[in-house]
Formats: sequence, C-alpha cells, structure tokens
Amino acid sequence: MCSSDLLRYEKAAEVLTLATERYGTGGANYYFNQLRLAKCWEKLGKMEAAYKIIKDLADVNAKQYDGRIPDQAELNGRAAKLKEVHNLQ
Repeated sequence: MCSSDLLRYEKAAEVLTLATERYGTGGANYYFNQLRLAKCWEKLGKMEAAYKIIKDLADVNAKQYDGRIPDQAELNGRAAKLKEVHNLQ
C-alpha cells in the first residue's frame, strides 16, 4: 500500500474516532462509523483494534440499529477470520 493510501486511512480513522467521541453511541451513524473505523484499522494493520470493534458490533447485533451493518453471523465470521489469520487473542 502506498503512503498516500496510508495517510488517507489514518485521516479517516481520526475523523471517525472524533465523531464517535463527540456524538457517542447515540449518534445517528454510530454503528456504521464503527464498521468503517474497523475497516480503516484493518487497512492500517491494526488487526487487534479492528477485531475488537467487529466483535463488539456482533455482540450488540448492530444490524438491528442500522440496516447498513452486516448481520451478526457475518460479523462473527469476519471476526473469527481476523482472529485466526492474525493469531489474535
């Protein structure tokens, strides 16, 4: 991945983190922003952070709050794959 892509994902992660801190769980796009943040962390190689977010989304069944989120089974599968491929705890 080239440095401009890394900068793009770093900036996106910064903005999404700021939105989460500012609006909290009551924000209109909280769960979707969390999903996007997990993708940023994956692209930046921060697999533990991505895994935690995806697992949290699956645990609360985020699809019930935002239809843009994959269903619980898909999130659990994605989390399991991250855990297995990257030897996460």
